[in-house]
Amino acid sequence: AKKKKVETYNAQVESLKHFRDALGKVRRALANVPTYMAFDDHEITDDWYIHRHMRENVLESPLGRRIVTNGLCAYSVFQAWGNTPAQFRAGEAGGMFLNSLSRWRGEDSSASYTDICTAVGTVSAGTPPELRFDYEVVGPEHQVIVLDTRTRRGYPGEHDEEQPDLLTLAEINTQVADRIQSATARKHLTVLLSPAPVFGHPVAEFGQDLASEVASTSALDHETWLITTRRAAFERLLETLVPCRSVLILSGDVHYAFTFSAR
Repeated sequence: AKKKKVETYNAQVESLKHFRDALGKVRRALANVPTYMAFDDHEITDDWYIHRHMRENVLESPLGRRIVTNGLCAYSVFQAWGNTPAQFRAGEAGGMFLNSLSRWRGEDSSASYTDICTAVGTVSAGTPPELRFDYEVVGPEHQVIVLDTRTRRGYPGEHDEEQPDLLTLAEINTQVADRIQSATARKHLTVLLSPAPVFGHPVAEFGQDLASEVASTSALDHETWLITTRRAAFERLLETLVPCRSVLILSGDVHYAFTFSAR
């Protein structure tokens, strides 16, 4: 048994060496390939803002608020600035955020920290960010729409731990409908990037709906577009896609892979 463990260890070490040796080539490839990026929950913590109760508890805690703020600051500087450089110009929300960030020395009580929290939406549970983390990339014959379904959620349920709407109806208009309407006439393909699947796997989501009668939202990771108890946001999203010539929806979050064709 000991010999077998040694052999396994040595094999794993060799695999790690191969992985390490290839990292430089991967970095070089990614540095020369356009890459569209967005955050979901794990840039902050698992199931970030999964329901209203979690959001309120996190933002009412100084430590929780600092963790979320730090994560959003890192994303803003290292990715969002590149995704949407116009909003980081002087005088814009992102430009003022960068100025506050450069002055901040880590104190919770400083005016700079308040300005930073205002920019990234961590002042209070009901205050959305001044910065926008959704964005659009427009090509000659296509458009890519990247959604922010974490900081612009809706919590219309009566109970604190009910499933969220991944976007409010107003945000669906802002992030999706307005962009599609401005580009539909000349675009052959709309690529919609939604962190959570729009058309989830029916077996998995049926199981979640069934289990939701006895288990909590957080225990089930129940934060999908298609929630049988509340379909307004899901149906509004589909409605906004009707004018498109063709749509490709890319998603992640769930720990399995599948492909659907829908009409």
